[in-house]
Amino acid sequence: MPNKESNPPSDTGRSSERRVRKFERHVVEEIVMVDTPAAQKEVKRERFTGLRFSALWIGLWILLAAASVLVRNVWPNDETRVLGIAWEMWSRRSFLVPYLNGQPELHPPFLFWVIHAGWAVLGVAEWWARLAAPLGALASLFVVQRISRLLWPQEREVALYAPFILLGTVTFAFLVGPALADTWLLFFVLLAYWGLLIQWRRRDVRAGLLTALALSGAVLTSGPIAFAYVLPVALLAPMWAQSPTPKWKYWYADLFKAVAVALVAFGAWIAALWAAENGPYAVRVLWYSWRGVPLEFFALQQPWWWYAWAAPVAFLPWSVLPLAWMNLWHIRREPLDAGFTMCLVWVVAPLLVLSLLPIKQPQYLLPLLPAGALLAARLLMAEDLRRVHEDKGFAGMAIPLIVLGGVLTVLPRLPRVEFLPEILWQQSPWAGVVVMGVGIVAGWLPLKDVRKRVFDLVAINVLLVTFVLLGTARSFNPAYPLADVGRLLAQAQARSQPIAHTGEYRGEYHFAGRLSAPLSQLAPERVEAWVTANPNGVVVTYANSWQPRVTGPATLLLEAPFRDSQVQVLSAQDLITVGAVR
Repeated sequence: MPNKESNPPSDTGRSSERRVRKFERHVVEEIVMVDTPAAQKEVKRERFTGLRFSALWIGLWILLAAASVLVRNVWPNDETRVLGIAWEMWSRRSFLVPYLNGQPELHPPFLFWVIHAGWAVLGVAEWWARLAAPLGALASLFVVQRISRLLWPQEREVALYAPFILLGTVTFAFLVGPALADTWLLFFVLLAYWGLLIQWRRRDVRAGLLTALALSGAVLTSGPIAFAYVLPVALLAPMWAQSPTPKWKYWYADLFKAVAVALVAFGAWIAALWAAENGPYAVRVLWYSWRGVPLEFFALQQPWWWYAWAAPVAFLPWSVLPLAWMNLWHIRREPLDAGFTMCLVWVVAPLLVLSLLPIKQPQYLLPLLPAGALLAARLLMAEDLRRVHEDKGFAGMAIPLIVLGGVLTVLPRLPRVEFLPEILWQQSPWAGVVVMGVGIVAGWLPLKDVRKRVFDLVAINVLLVTFVLLGTARSFNPAYPLADVGRLLAQAQARSQPIAHTGEYRGEYHFAGRLSAPLSQLAPERVEAWVTANPNGVVVTYANSWQPRVTGPATLLLEAPFRDSQVQVLSAQDLITVGAVR
């Protein structure tokens, strides 16, 4: 029997030794290079460039956040509901069970915890409650840059421009400002991907812990629907996680542990709800949490194929940028790298899962936007593609703008399409002519460098969204007199007067008035009986809802425009006096 020690090393052993020696030489070369004055100067220059780019997109984020938080009022019913829940949880000292108008609400608590953390330091302030959501968007921009560095370690320009491209996506820019939990869901989804990619590059226990904490934060922000954004991509890792290839038994074991930790965190919150509300509310949360947190602003029911056209619209302008498609056509025969494949799976797999859910809404696409931004950054800013078509004038947004302008010009004369917004048929054809003119000017301008093109497009989109917010604030702020009505209702509650609201009350005035007691919700046919039973009360009604038989100056405590109607605050005693009720 031959001596075991005399056996020649196996091919696997020799390959492993070669990889170790190659890695050691690479480390030594890097150390030597960094020790040279020229290398140190280059490192400092790259750091300064990174800081300068970060300062630029942080400045654009500040512009969007300021336009939303400082200029416009809170919009009913979604934002007012969030602020009303945060206020009632704070006033009740109920930091686990979300309440609104005295009733539990089907909202996971993380966004409210962020708001409460700021209030604990700064006091109850509306600006902080509205800044909490934009901070999630800002944190997401930092994480998407880290993800880009892991996907394409050698492509420095891709990592520099990835946050810009995400910020310049119109849907992302619009969703930076509203006081909604979706930006924090985006942050936690990105954090989970960051942990997965670290684990792909090098198996690290801390990366698995990061993934577990990220998934826990995601389900406490939006419910178990958060798994739909991460698990399909993680389970399909053999499609994209190549070179290095993980040991799959460890990969799936770590994924199972991360999901288990997230389910334990969500289960602990459900158990707390069970203890606080004796079970039924916890069961309702568990049942409805799989659909996420839909917004009242958008219709809930959509056809199964709805995301097929909504996703390209959500990725504007990058989904119609000719330069990106030209570069994609240029590499059509080349094998896709792992980062490119991973981003494709990131878009497609969750989109298929979301299409199976009964409720479909635009904000559900937000966690998919970073994948599109990373793909666009790879196609536009990669070293091997950046100069391929950058000298072509039609590679910019000229053609898409001319086509869009032409469609807008003729659209008012075409038959109505039900699933498209009605406003498209109400606008003037001259708006399309203006858009076509902008496209012609854009094609004429000598913008050849792709980096300048990308930055200018991002800046234009951010400014466009900012101007839209400013314009809507000027139009909508007078239509939502929340502060005036809330102040009047708070004064009534301070005098221990009961308050009734005709129709469903969704917390429109709860935070504005810092209300301390629930409002009675009354059907129109029950208002008169309530007024008779509560002669010292106050009634909030609307011109298109219940109206008294007789009104006098004394009965109207307040009347103001509200959306397309009028809000009226009436004195019950005066209603009885003037014979407005029987």
